[in-house]
Amino acid sequence: MSGELEAKNHADAILNAYKSSYLPLNKKGLTVEGIGLMLPDPDMPLGVILKKESSFIVLLGEQHSTETVVPLEPSDQSLMIAGAKAVVTAIGKVGSKHTTIAAIELPIKNGFIVGSGAGLTKMEKLTISGTDDKNLGSINHSLFYYKAMLLKDVVIAEGENTAEVVEQELAAKSDERNPGIAKHLIRAASSVKGASVTVLPVGLSHLGGSSIQKQLAMKGWTVVTKIV
Repeated sequence: MSGELEAKNHADAILNAYKSSYLPLNKKGLTVEGIGLMLPDPDMPLGVILKKESSFIVLLGEQHSTETVVPLEPSDQSLMIAGAKAVVTAIGKVGSKHTTIAAIELPIKNGFIVGSGAGLTKMEKLTISGTDDKNLGSINHSLFYYKAMLLKDVVIAEGENTAEVVEQELAAKSDERNPGIAKHLIRAASSVKGASVTVLPVGLSHLGGSSIQKQLAMKGWTVVTKIV
């Protein structure tokens, strides 16, 4: 199997794990009294694979935790946490002929992981207390928590323009951050030779407006698969 085909199969497996294990609960948490929450651009996919030459970028739309929009029932929270772990496990199943990169959106400042909940402009220190912590409902958070156990052969590319995000308080201004996030992805993908899969779980708000995939398209990346 060629490196490119192996990378394609891996990207497909990650998106399939997201679609089956995580997305149903993600969507459930985005429902208010039976009415679907309007995203910035309803035409944008919730999960997408882009390709350029022999490299693939996988974008996975997510909440920041199990309580970001609508508090889920405890049983649903447990399922969403398990779903996030299932996606992280799929990311960690790497092959020998391509490089896998987890391009984590959470910025690092002064040695601490910082992040923001939906609608917050202040970046706060992230804490995770255990495997059932509500923050692990986020794939992004789970990538950090499980990286030693499940991601031993995965390259971790941490943060995108951290100083600008924190100091200019751009945490909740998604469109302003999208060019920086796209550059982060391209930089990660171009850091290796040969076939690669770069994965970014990203807040749903970043998939609308002047979206990340639109930014990538301007740099020659083509959408090959998407789910809604």
